[in-house]
Amino acid sequence: MTAEDPVEFQLGGVNQVQMKEQIGLNLPAALRAFLRQDPNIILVAKFEILKPREIAIEAALTRHRCCQRCTPTERPKPSPV
Repeated sequence: MTAEDPVEFQLGGVNQVQMKEQIGLNLPAALRAFLRQDPNIILVAKFEILKPREIAIEAALTRHRCCQRCTPTERPKPSPV
């Protein structure tokens, strides 16, 4: 499952969700919907945004494996949480 804005590539076998802020379908709402399906692993790419970070931390506390995407140009930053 992916939550994207916009969906850039169509991937076979992957459920892709297009974000639509006008109807309240944003990254935190999509992440909560994904968690209701009880995934084994969660990858959060937008960890610098507070709400998805909080949701990922809550998921980790309920024994979901959470990962953060890091690119080579990003340096680790301390989390305010």
